[in-house]
Amino acid sequence: MRSLDEEIITDSSVQDIPRDRCCTPSTAQEPLAGAHNCRVVYHVVQRTDVRMHATLQALARGHPVSYPHIIIRGHYVGGNQELQEVIKSGELPALLTAAPVPFGVDSYPPSLSVFHVPPPALCGYFLQMQIYANVVRCYSLLHTIIFAALLAADAGSTWFLYVLLVDLVLVVLAGPIPAPFGVLASAMVTSCKGAAVTAIPYKVVFTIYAIAVLLVLFFDRAATGTYVTFAINSSMLAVFRF
Repeated sequence: MRSLDEEIITDSSVQDIPRDRCCTPSTAQEPLAGAHNCRVVYHVVQRTDVRMHATLQALARGHPVSYPHIIIRGHYVGGNQELQEVIKSGELPALLTAAPVPFGVDSYPPSLSVFHVPPPALCGYFLQMQIYANVVRCYSLLHTIIFAALLAADAGSTWFLYVLLVDLVLVVLAGPIPAPFGVLASAMVTSCKGAAVTAIPYKVVFTIYAIAVLLVLFFDRAATGTYVTFAINSSMLAVFRF
C-alpha cells in the first residue's frame, strides 16, 4: 500500500488536488499545461475522505486548506486565485524551475502566530477587513459564555460590562487582534484558524452588541432580555457562522 505522501506527490512539476466536484482539474491545467508546457497530476479528494483533509490541514500548520490545493515542485501555492496571482506577477517560471522539496511541513509557509491577521488591514491592526472563520466561532463561543455569566450575576457585573464594551469597540475598529477576548479566541484556534472571510457582517453584529451594552450601562435599559438575545445569537454564530 502506498503512503499518503506517495498518493499525493509524483515526480511531476505540478500537483492539483481538487475536492470531489466542487472544482475541476482544468483550473490548473489550462494555465499550466498549455501556456507553460507542464504536466499536471491530479489527486481528487472525496468529500468523505476525512483522513486526507485532516492530513493536509495538519501539514498546513494553521493556514487555510482550500481546494484546488495546488503544489508546485513540493511548494504549496494555494488555490486557483493564488495561482492566477502567481502567473500575473511573473513568479511562475521561477517556481517551475525551483529545486524540488519533499512534500511535508516544509512545503508550507511558517505557522501562523496568535497575532497574525489576514490582509487587508490599515496601519497594522487597524480596520481589519478579513477575519478567520474559526476565530469568529471561538469569539462567539466566548460571548455565549460571557452573556450567560452576566445573566447569572445579580450584581457586581458593571465593571465587566466596561471590559466587554472596550473589547467590542476594539473588534469593530480593528479586529480580534488586539481585543483581549479576540486574542484569547485566536490563541484557542492558532493551529486551525480556518479560511479568511469578510469581517464586515460580524463587525455589524458586534457594533449592535456594543450599542446594547452602552444602553445597559448608561441608560438603565433592562439587561436580562439583552443578555438572553445575545447569548442565543452568539451560540448560533459559534455553531453555524452564518
